[in-house]
Amino acid sequence: MSKTIGILAKPGLLLDAYIKAFEQSAIKDEDIQLITASQDQGDTVMVKGRPKGFTYIESFDLDSLDLMVVLESHWVVDAYAEILKRLDCQLVGLASMLKPLSPSLYEGGVNESPVVGVHEPEVSALKQVFGDQQLEALDCKVLYSADWLGQTGVETLAKQTARLLNAQPVEEDIFPHQLPFNLYPLADSMGQDQMTVLNEAFGTGFDCEEVSVEAVQLPVFHGQTLLVNAIFSQTVNIETFEAAWQSLNVHYQQNDRAYSQLSLSEIDEDIILARVKTQPFDENRMDFWLTFDRYQWLVNQTLMPVSEILLNPALS
Repeated sequence: MSKTIGILAKPGLLLDAYIKAFEQSAIKDEDIQLITASQDQGDTVMVKGRPKGFTYIESFDLDSLDLMVVLESHWVVDAYAEILKRLDCQLVGLASMLKPLSPSLYEGGVNESPVVGVHEPEVSALKQVFGDQQLEALDCKVLYSADWLGQTGVETLAKQTARLLNAQPVEEDIFPHQLPFNLYPLADSMGQDQMTVLNEAFGTGFDCEEVSVEAVQLPVFHGQTLLVNAIFSQTVNIETFEAAWQSLNVHYQQNDRAYSQLSLSEIDEDIILARVKTQPFDENRMDFWLTFDRYQWLVNQTLMPVSEILLNPALS
């Protein structure tokens, strides 16, 4: 008998990535039900080759679910917290999205908590790169593309660019400043909320004395890059790290001149690691650039594997 996965989401890049991963996963034969926080239920998305509609959360029989996956914001979770707390099944999503429900952070293996949160993709990607090496200090600059605000962000950048090139006034819309041919600190408007999320996620995700994270908004459609300075508790040996990266889904770009963020679309791996170097003044320090698709990484490396385990613990 098949099990049922409820997905609380809205149409967009994150839901598309999850459905794509689901259709290639170990739980692909299970049933999916799409749940929305909007009373306007006219949207459909393709699931297993067929259009599938959404059901309003207050009209859905939540007792029929074996797992709930939340791909919505913490504002939506907060608004429907009482409904979600009554679920008989486990619930999984980004820890920052599930904050109103006090999630248990997933660190591997079977987790029997009713609400399971996963790390921010920036944190989980770095943790994979670091492996079991002990950190002492971490400084990270996060370069955001427009798609961190989903399809709306991508469409807004396209619209602003077209207006600018046609000598028309640019409407700021969801971004606090004109985005095309510009960059600015991600520290005001919606970006301020994201900076709070990043600071909390890095503080929780990395056990070291000094952690610093800053973010910049770029006029780029897709992809995200982290500029990282990491200090470890022992001397850095690049060859040791490289051997570990080869066993993971990490593309180590040794030819820095061939690297750009667009390179991400030309490889099969989920991560590009480039401009890796040590410093002669500190043998414990390693600097590098890390580029990835935050939605693909979030789904492929955390949300889908955790969904599989929670739905079928035998897969752990």
